[in-house]
Amino acid sequence: MGATSASRPEDTISARSLAHVTDSGPADVTASAETIGVEAAAEASTLVIEAELVPSDGSGADNHRTVVAQAPDAGPSTASTGIVSGLLSAVGVGSPLSAVDGPVQPLPGVILVGSLDLVRRDLERMNDDQLAIDTQHVTNTLTAEVPPEELVPVATTTTDSDTEHPSWSVPDELTVEPTAAERAAAFYKARDVRIEAFIVAQAARTDAFNEQVETQYADNPLGALVGSAAFVVSELAHTAAVVVTEFVNYISYAVTEFIHGLSDWFTAPAVFTGMYGDPETNKQYWQAQSYQNCVLMSSAMIINQLKNTPEIPDEEAIILKAQELESVVNPGNPMYVDTTQDGVNIKDAVKLLDAYGVAATVTEYDKTEGNLALRAVAFALEDKKAVSVGLHGETIWSAVENRPMPTGANAADHQVVVTGIDFDERVVYLNDSGFAEQGKNMKVPLDAFMKAWQTDDYETIIAELKQPNTSETDPGVHRISSPDSGVLLQVA
Repeated sequence: MGATSASRPEDTISARSLAHVTDSGPADVTASAETIGVEAAAEASTLVIEAELVPSDGSGADNHRTVVAQAPDAGPSTASTGIVSGLLSAVGVGSPLSAVDGPVQPLPGVILVGSLDLVRRDLERMNDDQLAIDTQHVTNTLTAEVPPEELVPVATTTTDSDTEHPSWSVPDELTVEPTAAERAAAFYKARDVRIEAFIVAQAARTDAFNEQVETQYADNPLGALVGSAAFVVSELAHTAAVVVTEFVNYISYAVTEFIHGLSDWFTAPAVFTGMYGDPETNKQYWQAQSYQNCVLMSSAMIINQLKNTPEIPDEEAIILKAQELESVVNPGNPMYVDTTQDGVNIKDAVKLLDAYGVAATVTEYDKTEGNLALRAVAFALEDKKAVSVGLHGETIWSAVENRPMPTGANAADHQVVVTGIDFDERVVYLNDSGFAEQGKNMKVPLDAFMKAWQTDDYETIIAELKQPNTSETDPGVHRISSPDSGVLLQVA
């Protein structure tokens, strides 16, 4: 209810008294004007009480409402009553009332009781201008005992269970086949690559045509006009071909997804379980590094594993070989200068493996494609291929030593060989040349491994022995691809 007054004592201090609402529910509203002067306005939102309001000494008041008592010498005064946020408030109450701890007794013959429904009704009837005026008069506040949950909004916090899984996390049951979301992401990624290639090619054709116009049609406006028209028609044809192709691709994708959906409806998708790889056997191929040459030593362990020749080559032999071969990254220079320089580039490692009769491919993924990368590694281990990955070394070492994992790691600085994955135990087995004897058949929690691996875009070398009578035409060129995403890049 809102009340106004024609006059107010100068010594009265504005205050607010809020109606107490407890869990027992709101009280009903009644009012009596027989014993004191109360003027009720036509609108239910206005009430004029001509009485000085002071606190009572009573201490046993009902906690379901706020009441005030009349002073012995009642002078002409008004208490403005307003509705703020669904609560009954009295504006114009003196400072003594503001200091009272608890409710006060009512005026004789007057009981102010408010139901929550009426309060809400009054609030709806108040216009914004009147609410702003009433609010300006408030300088002090007295709040009756009101449960905090009814006055203060409850702040909600996100629990760990609601937190989105990190992009490197692996579900408890990783499906053998990519999920629908992963297939969709791969489809749109491949589509974007194709469209980007078309845009680049179109820009090249446009530049070539503009150059042709400047040279061949400089003095022939009509020829330039005809040529331009022909070019536009040609580009429209190119664009139409791309649109039709993408439409066909989308229809094909939609049909495939429909078939996947039917299959998943009748049969639960297969998941990875148990051990992939043979870490117990492959631990014998571990070697320690003496210099900053983890890529070289990972290459040596791959050769040892595939050829079943422990320590052939060893560290000294593979260093000499790397110093003999020309770098793919820095043509004219050896891929490995000496033991005081930086390690071998991953592209040079592919050429180095080829020199030992090992065919290798390098695959990189997006930051959100960790599950695709992990599947590829599991399949390679199952096929008895050798696998090496780039990662952040301190992250896996901290996990092995039960130390807190470093924060802010965003760049890889180490290369290791993956020899096995136990999906039941969620453990990855590594041969790590940089961790002394502990690096042999080292067990790393799957989550720590994925977090460390993500820093290198899940870079993966998958290697196998060359087939007889086959060799790479150019060992310096290798693939960086994502088989599941349809992206294939040739890296020189």
